[in-house]
Amino acid sequence: MTEKVITKARAHAMVTYAIRTGKLTPAQCEKCGNSNALAHHDDYAEPLTVRWLCDIHHAEWHRKHGPGLHGFGTRASGKHKSKRVKLSASAEQWREWELAAKDAGKNLTAWIRSVLDAAS
Repeated sequence: MTEKVITKARAHAMVTYAIRTGKLTPAQCEKCGNSNALAHHDDYAEPLTVRWLCDIHHAEWHRKHGPGLHGFGTRASGKHKSKRVKLSASAEQWREWELAAKDAGKNLTAWIRSVLDAAS
């Protein structure tokens, strides 16, 4: 599997887990109010930042904007514009990071970026 496929799959899995554990609540389509909406990622590097779109408006979004971002500002079909970072951690470590991000008032991706920026 390519890194892009792994990033996308990880984002989908994180949304599924967040919904199951009550950290993320499904909503109606932001365009038409259809209650049969799915989580759409504008950027898979921000796995819990989603917009809720029905099938029709999801397809419309992609016709207008193209493929989603596959990590830190790079389009799936474009060249990398910034450094990508792959993190591996235990489930316990991810939970600790999620709590730290929440305490800092940030989503996990933003918190990780701030930690990496501070370290460099």
